[in-house]
Amino acid sequence: MAVYVTELEMKKAMLIAFAAICLTLSGCSATTEPQGLAGSDSQAASPAAQEVTKISMPLRSHSAEQIVTVLRSLRDGEGKAPSFITDDASIREQVAGTSKAQTSVLSRVQVLPERCSSFLDLASSADSSLIRGMGMVGVNGAFASIGIVLDETGGHKKRIEESKALLNDCGEVTLRSAENEASMSMKLLPLESSAEDGFAMSATANAPTQTKIVGVTAASGSVLVNAVAISSDVLLADFEETAALKSLRDLAEQALDKFAGLPESSAEATVRASGSAAEVKLRNALTGSWSGPVTGDNSAYHVEATISQNATGLVATVSYPELNCTATWTETGIGSQDVDMLERVQTGHSRCADNVKLSLLSVANTNVIVAFESKTKPNLKALMKPE
Repeated sequence: MAVYVTELEMKKAMLIAFAAICLTLSGCSATTEPQGLAGSDSQAASPAAQEVTKISMPLRSHSAEQIVTVLRSLRDGEGKAPSFITDDASIREQVAGTSKAQTSVLSRVQVLPERCSSFLDLASSADSSLIRGMGMVGVNGAFASIGIVLDETGGHKKRIEESKALLNDCGEVTLRSAENEASMSMKLLPLESSAEDGFAMSATANAPTQTKIVGVTAASGSVLVNAVAISSDVLLADFEETAALKSLRDLAEQALDKFAGLPESSAEATVRASGSAAEVKLRNALTGSWSGPVTGDNSAYHVEATISQNATGLVATVSYPELNCTATWTETGIGSQDVDMLERVQTGHSRCADNVKLSLLSVANTNVIVAFESKTKPNLKALMKPE
């Protein structure tokens, strides 16, 4: 039997699905309950069967090409490989081409309750310091995506923690525009997995046609895997949540296991060895943890940064504790005496200046002077010292 929905219903359903994917990619989930994937497995399993060997990986550099290799090697329950694999370059091109349109649409969408507005904050998903790849699979009668994100600065643990907190606080969310309204109920589920960190989530969206979303986020070392399945109203009769979550978990663990067996990308050594001796020396001098007070603004606050090196140069995880703001810095240019860094805000977007260009001006007597260049706060500077 054919099922018809109005254009309005279709748009609302698409908004809910889009929001659900953003949610799992940034780590959002809701009310913790003693059930789900881990609970269903533990009821039938013996104590010995519950012991899981963790996939442990150090923070290290991997390449975009290795993501594609891993995606191509994955197999679902029927032995099928992912299709429509999208590499990092294509994702960056899509983000650049659609960011304005997404911003325009989301600026007209109200999230209720208002404290859950970061539910639709796309700043983290556009972070240029991360390397990504994605493939599509079929899971238990549902359409599913497998996304892999690389971050050798160690930011995945914090992303997962913040996502769990957001889910715990935003179990019931309403998305409202001038003409449309859609609701979503979400819950955070326990996850028994060989990954070092992660969670599972389940959501039901009504727009007014019903959509079911389940997702698994698993991370070890510098690798994070998001596996999300979405089933529409038409397919819900054949959709079994626990089985779908198990399939998604198995795919995520497959991906992590594949990465654990890969060597560190040689691209990192190539970048670090390239350039003049002064540039290499400057990168090495800036690598480490730094903090200091920010001046040039009406309010006093501090900046804390952990700077490391990856295949693209210098990267950093950044925190402004008094502003409740976290961000990343990515190298965009280097000279013999200074480095240009681009700031991407991840949390606290409304209280921080987004897309701030930074110049690390000098290294002398173990001090780093950081000059902020921002249209909204043009005179900000910070004297950062090693922690």
